[in-house]
Amino acid sequence: MNLATIRDDLKARLATISGLQTYDTVPAKPEVPCAIVQPESGSRMSFERGSVDVRFLVTMMVQCADWPSAQDALDGYVSIGAAGSVWDAIEAFSTGTEDATVESWDGYGMVPYGENLYGTVVFHVLVEASS
Repeated sequence: MNLATIRDDLKARLATISGLQTYDTVPAKPEVPCAIVQPESGSRMSFERGSVDVRFLVTMMVQCADWPSAQDALDGYVSIGAAGSVWDAIEAFSTGTEDATVESWDGYGMVPYGENLYGTVVFHVLVEASS
């Protein structure tokens, strides 16, 4: 199990969303809209019979010139079955050795990042990987 490989795989899944910039490491200056993939801090990895479960955060960031337009943009990513759905992109396919599931989301709101204010939502993703 290699965290960098799993981050790359999640990034590739998210890159299927049209117009979305994707990062598998935290960028100094993100180009929005974007998705940032990183291991979840404090996540406990569990190993069982040749497999490992590890949790990741996918942070979505959108332009926030005003909250209503940022909220509209975020709603598309949180929706299921809609163009731009993060749920659908992450859960759409298996690599054969990894399956990913969106367990929940939170942090829906505005956050400062650098000198800018962005609309954000954070997805909690479980990746089950076999060796």
